[in-house]
Amino acid sequence: MTSGPHQKDALADWLRIRTEISWPRWSCKRGVVGASARDGFRDFFTATRGSHDAEGTFRVLTALDQALTDAFHGRQLSFALMANWQRTVLRRDSVEFRTTPAYAKGGREYYGLALGTRARFESCLSESTQLDLPLPSRAA
Repeated sequence: MTSGPHQKDALADWLRIRTEISWPRWSCKRGVVGASARDGFRDFFTATRGSHDAEGTFRVLTALDQALTDAFHGRQLSFALMANWQRTVLRRDSVEFRTTPAYAKGGREYYGLALGTRARFESCLSESTQLDLPLPSRAA
């Protein structure tokens, strides 16, 4: 993994272009209800990982249940809420916001870290409830 001034910051690129994308519009009037909201993921995750890591699979699916419960109760999406789910997945007492750059796709994508990264993250999360924004934009 290389980083530095010559590697493009995928996070900065995303924050720049996300408002310029011509997102399709969908209606949010009909939501998915009950088990159908999670069975596809649950079945896929269990089939692809369950036999390799039963304990880890259990923790991920427990965190999924927590997330669905939080969504059902209309809890505002925030880092603190997501950290709670991540504590369940990682079986840790605390989970902090990252303090170093992050990488994805085997190091091909670099996500920088600046003084305002956490504030921008929280801002993006708060936009998830802004109904005037297209659904794919809020989900992304």
